[in-house]
Amino acid sequence: MREAYGTLNPDLFQYEDKGSDRGESPTAIKYFDLDKNAWRSFRAERILKVAA
Repeated sequence: MREAYGTLNPDLFQYEDKGSDRGESPTAIKYFDLDKNAWRSFRAERILKVAA
């Protein structure tokens, strides 16, 4: 388990598709990780808590 601090707002950061050969998962959510300063993703069913 880990905490992540980020945003789901794509207007705040530019996303650059790097052409990964992995398919997108319908349960994966992309977010911009503010600590790592990079895009990350997680599976929706793994969320334990969301804070505003």
